[in-house]
Amino acid sequence: MDTISFASRRTNRASRQEPSVDAGIAHELTAEQLDILVTLWKTVLDQETAAIEDHFFEIGGTSLDAMLMSARIKKMLGVQISLTTFFDEPTLEMLYEEVRVALFRKAQGQHDLVEVNCKEANVSCG
Repeated sequence: MDTISFASRRTNRASRQEPSVDAGIAHELTAEQLDILVTLWKTVLDQETAAIEDHFFEIGGTSLDAMLMSARIKKMLGVQISLTTFFDEPTLEMLYEEVRVALFRKAQGQHDLVEVNCKEANVSCG
């Protein structure tokens, strides 16, 4: 996997409204989950590299690619990401946040597959 850091987000994490967390529930994606997400991004968009600021549509993504990406995320990571995510927050960084929140909610037992939008979940995503 190419090096990609989500630690250097432009937002102040201390000011973010996080969901309440039980001990043992991770806030971040595992290395494997992040690798899957970045690989899907690069594969669907036919890109050799990925950067957190990459804009889905500016690097060649289409609405059909968004549908494909959403379906593959559901298959590979077990969470449904709303297609509106790709239009409202079309960067890899924001997609990461959406997946992170969806996986968190899934781990909390809110659904086997959850469709979540950071705004709908009342969580600041960046």
